[in-house]
Amino acid sequence: MTTNRHIQTPEGVHLSLLMNLEAKFQDNESRLLGENKVPFEFHTDVPMELVECPYTGSRHKHFKPMNISALKQINSHWAKILNAFTCLRSFHISQKAINQITILDLYKLVIAGYLMPSYLFYRTKDAFADGELPAFVATIHKAALGLVNAAQVMLTKHLVMGRYNRNTSIDVESFYLFVENEKLFIGPWEVCAGTPNQIKELLKILSSNQVDNSQIPLIPNLESYFHYITQAEKVVLLDNFFSIIFYFSLSESSNRLTSLFKILYSQEENNRPFANELSMELQFLDLVCPLLDEKEPTQKEKIRQDLISIFLDIDGKEDIINLLNQDERDQEKNYFRLAFEFFASDQVRISRKLPKNDLETLVYILVKYLILERKKISLYTFCESEMNTVLERSEVARPIDSLDITLMYDKKLRDILANFLAVQIDNFASKTIIKQGSHQLILN
Repeated sequence: MTTNRHIQTPEGVHLSLLMNLEAKFQDNESRLLGENKVPFEFHTDVPMELVECPYTGSRHKHFKPMNISALKQINSHWAKILNAFTCLRSFHISQKAINQITILDLYKLVIAGYLMPSYLFYRTKDAFADGELPAFVATIHKAALGLVNAAQVMLTKHLVMGRYNRNTSIDVESFYLFVENEKLFIGPWEVCAGTPNQIKELLKILSSNQVDNSQIPLIPNLESYFHYITQAEKVVLLDNFFSIIFYFSLSESSNRLTSLFKILYSQEENNRPFANELSMELQFLDLVCPLLDEKEPTQKEKIRQDLISIFLDIDGKEDIINLLNQDERDQEKNYFRLAFEFFASDQVRISRKLPKNDLETLVYILVKYLILERKKISLYTFCESEMNTVLERSEVARPIDSLDITLMYDKKLRDILANFLAVQIDNFASKTIIKQGSHQLILN
């Protein structure tokens, strides 16, 4: 082992929750954590055999390959993988009032497996350097990879459709069928290499309500580790559900979102609709908005309460309620006035001619979004601090006020609107800066 001062620490460290930055790290068998998704220039001489998938179902003979080399490594450490997840499940259940595993519990457990390499890379004491990570830990990460996404999709879909039940236990066959029907065994680069029996065996381990005395020697303090995982889980869900949180934070003003979509989709850039610009957040908001709008008031309120219960069940804190309650106080009304005056002034040039009503809608949505995002960044700050405490770090790897982990993956609604209005926006926990050339507006 070595200390962290010998490790080339990338920006983002442990909050690069999709492991993009650590993907090119190697285990002690010289295999890449990210396997085939890592750019070719980082590949090692270790075999990476890609074959056509023979399993029945959505993966059968799919044009995307199956990484059989990674499967062979997983098979060689299978007993340790099952033991590790048994240990994680047992500890988690021992902390619960009821001995059952729900979809939210499953999500936490697979994140605990998925982030284990990151935790071992970045903790201050007994950290592993690139190339030293025990291969069985790497296989725990790889086994959890697809389940993180599957659990997240199920959680999101059940929430939005009004079918979320915090007390429903995971059923292995139903969960497997959901993943199959949603084609979640097919990833961006390749299909899942795990056999159907392996996946179900792992799900049975994860969903069991039994508690035993299994241990993970590399992580002697599971209470501390799960505190770390809880912060990570909260940050990920804050971002994944941010469009839904934003919708409910607008209260009766959600119809302005419909107006926003009409404005964005009616404009063109390079002879194509402006809103075709890639933004999963915008696309998800556009998808969720009409689904929620058509719900009866009681159904909509159930979804809102389910959203609150998910975050309450994560750590018992009421941060989500603060996010959802966006009352238009005097300060916020002043923000709207200042922002509209800024964009309507002769000094600021908007590349598109907009009627006053459209500009008011854009400014209203933008300001509401930025205020909510500031609250989210503030929560990120707290979660980052808690994670660093577990890692025994005194400093973070990047200025926390500018932390936005998903900016590594996709543009936010804030970026789309900034582009649309031809401005630069820097949003922090305590202030917002909107700039165009030498002209700027500071909201603090």
